[in-house]
Amino acid sequence: MSQPPKPPTIDTPFVNEVRLDARQWRLAAVIVVVILGLTPWLWKRIERFETGPDYRIPYTLSKDYWLYERRLGELPANRTA
Repeated sequence: MSQPPKPPTIDTPFVNEVRLDARQWRLAAVIVVVILGLTPWLWKRIERFETGPDYRIPYTLSKDYWLYERRLGELPANRTA
């Protein structure tokens, strides 16, 4: 009794055979969206931005709207123009 011949395996051209199914792709997309969404919120809490009462944004940072928004967020409502 001899063993029946094994069928040939089909070799697919994927590096290290890392393939995701639809569920795994959705999970990866959710993780990326959560990370991208939480990064600005987390960055505001990590980065120190201490200013005095008469702080002026330097000219070199005049196009930094993130910094401008943070400064306006720290001012009381009656001090904005």
